[in-house]
Amino acid sequence: MAYLAVEATLRLVEIVSSLILKEINQKKDVKEDIDCITSWLKTMRAFLSDLEGTQGNQCLQDKVHQIRDFAYDIEDAFDEFMFRVPQHVHTHSITKFGHKVAHLAPQKRALHEISSRIKEIRIKIQNFRDLEYLRTGNTSSGESRSSGHVERIRDQLLSGQPRLSTISIVGPPGSGKTVLARQVFECKRVQGLFYFHAWVHVSPSSKPQELLRSILTQFFPWMDGSDLINGVAVREIFSKHNMQQKRFIVVLDDIWRMQDWERIANALQIGSGGSTILVTSRNSDVGSTCAGCPEYVHKLNALPYETALSLFCKKAFRSCNGTCPPELDEWSKKIIKKCEGLPLAVIAAGNLLSKKGHIPHEWKKLHDSLGANLPVMGSILAEEENFVGSASERSSSSQGRIRRLSAQTDIRTNVELSATLDHVRSAFMFGRGKFSDLKLFQLLKILDMQGAPLGDFPIHIVKLVLLKYLSLRETNIKTVPKSIKKLALLETLDLKRTSVTRLPGSIFQLHLLRHLLVYGYNVKNSVTFDGAKGVEMHSGRGALSNIRKLSLVMATTELIKKLVGMIHLRKLGLINLKSKDGRKVCESIQKMEHLSTLDLRAESGDHLELDHIQIKPGFVFLRHLYLKGQLQKLPKWVSSLQSLIKVGLKWSRLNINPLQALQDLPNLMDLNMVDAFTGQTLEFKANTFRKLSIVDLQVNAMPALEKLTFRKCEKLDTLPFGINRLTNLQELLLYGMNGEFIDRLRKNSEDRNLVSHVRVIRSYTLSEDQYWLPQNLS
Repeated sequence: MAYLAVEATLRLVEIVSSLILKEINQKKDVKEDIDCITSWLKTMRAFLSDLEGTQGNQCLQDKVHQIRDFAYDIEDAFDEFMFRVPQHVHTHSITKFGHKVAHLAPQKRALHEISSRIKEIRIKIQNFRDLEYLRTGNTSSGESRSSGHVERIRDQLLSGQPRLSTISIVGPPGSGKTVLARQVFECKRVQGLFYFHAWVHVSPSSKPQELLRSILTQFFPWMDGSDLINGVAVREIFSKHNMQQKRFIVVLDDIWRMQDWERIANALQIGSGGSTILVTSRNSDVGSTCAGCPEYVHKLNALPYETALSLFCKKAFRSCNGTCPPELDEWSKKIIKKCEGLPLAVIAAGNLLSKKGHIPHEWKKLHDSLGANLPVMGSILAEEENFVGSASERSSSSQGRIRRLSAQTDIRTNVELSATLDHVRSAFMFGRGKFSDLKLFQLLKILDMQGAPLGDFPIHIVKLVLLKYLSLRETNIKTVPKSIKKLALLETLDLKRTSVTRLPGSIFQLHLLRHLLVYGYNVKNSVTFDGAKGVEMHSGRGALSNIRKLSLVMATTELIKKLVGMIHLRKLGLINLKSKDGRKVCESIQKMEHLSTLDLRAESGDHLELDHIQIKPGFVFLRHLYLKGQLQKLPKWVSSLQSLIKVGLKWSRLNINPLQALQDLPNLMDLNMVDAFTGQTLEFKANTFRKLSIVDLQVNAMPALEKLTFRKCEKLDTLPFGINRLTNLQELLLYGMNGEFIDRLRKNSEDRNLVSHVRVIRSYTLSEDQYWLPQNLS
């Protein structure tokens, strides 16, 4: 999609431009060129965002394709610069100096070339036909009615309030909010009024800290974005740059939550009087609250009925010059009423019906299928022929600039590639083939070769220095080279179910790495103690400070030392954990406030020592807990994990009933136990395990169990997995279980064969007199 191409390119430009400007010492003409390109991309993003859900005519679609191609040109220029000036992390000052000297001449050439490319692109952009038409919106279609709002907002900005003020633009999707904000933001008089300018797009998943970092990066582009908030107060930065005497304007585009605005507004209070935050929002309550006073809220209302009808007819009856035939007049009016004046809905309905022909029955079918809110129908960006390409076993010649390439073959063979694929950014291999020559993919950012017939790590991969995602899952590779450190931008390394048993110490130099997935299973012995296998990470300089997922890795002394710095982990899986290291591991886990999955496995013959965690508010995120190995007792903190939904206890061999610690967890849904309890009675008591729906008893679990009781497990509708393997089970007693569960156990029912060896099966139902009434199911 063109929008995605523009969005991705804009992020790339914002990141790389700071590096370029730093290297060329803020050269004025280059900075102006970059600012022009950045401004153009933001305008195009706003234009495409407001077109979302509309189809438009062929001319408009051609313009969208031109925008996409311009975005590709910009992306190519900046990616080629990054390829020629790769980023390296040096842990020693001597190697850092040596690298700088060795790459001085190539870097100068690359900087000169990127400066020339940027200037050429700026000229192309300035010559782009209809740019002003796109900046102001398609007024001829009635989709933008913002000229009056532009003047009023401009006057409010020029009035100069004595304190930080917020102006809001609110309206439904497609009403022109972003285009209006862009018109105001790029007005020369407005630009001249403010010393600092920043524009950030806000999504539902945006974090205020990231938004604030983006704002400050735009205010101070010469600063390192990673240091702006990390350990340095915003107020200190503002004070250092004398912000009290300088005005700024910040646009928060498409804000969803009040708290995002509040945190940013509070952080920016130190600015000079007259500074402004301009907010766009589809939520009128959010927009009104941000602005504070009604005159600072600008509402882009739905279309009046007559205007909506006129617009609909222009779209639906193009062949009739926008004139509605009499036989369709009634249905046209009914459809318009269901559109509720939303411009996108009106246009989408009109475009769709223009292809249906003038058949009343077809129009009635559309009308009847519409709910209270017209769904978005169609998309102007539906078919982008240069977004996805495919390759066969023999050839992959293609037209245009392929960005995403997928290849599929059912036979073990090389997929031959052509030189026309040098613009590919994502490559996926499906089936049993492999790419013949990875050198053609020098600008590649995503490489997925899951299941490819690889015995060795493809050495040319380390030359793909722009890679962010690499998957060699389910291949037969056995080692990873030390040169993996060259992939300085790598964020995900997926080595699941490979034959890799060790990782080089250089892996710790991948400072941007977020997901390291390296576990596998011995299929023949999947439920034995050593069924899962992890990898050993050799010691090395550096730290994986941005890591989010790390599983499964051996709990070596060196790794345990480095765990203390991995505070952003969401998933942690350790294998071969020694009891003597339990305290240190617990101390590190204590600091992982966003941890969602914890998987700890003891070294064979040892036990888990995990009593040293003090539950903090951050542990509300922990949802999956797997403990594998002998436990002297279940850690006390487990019963405090209110968000826990799945628990696995394997080979714990507890002599104290673990259900007592788990029974009151409000969200527990899945309980898996293998050789977890050595006592005599394991009973699910009444009014406990309120959400439990899965109980899994695997091979060799409780082999001597003779009596099993379930009490009021209302969510349980099937027998626990593996109950047929409890060969010594003599009694199955069921108290207050749901009807579906009982029906599946009756003679000749689907689950009956699972308990055919059980001598006594009784179901008890509570009577009105509160007596348990038995029913024999034996």
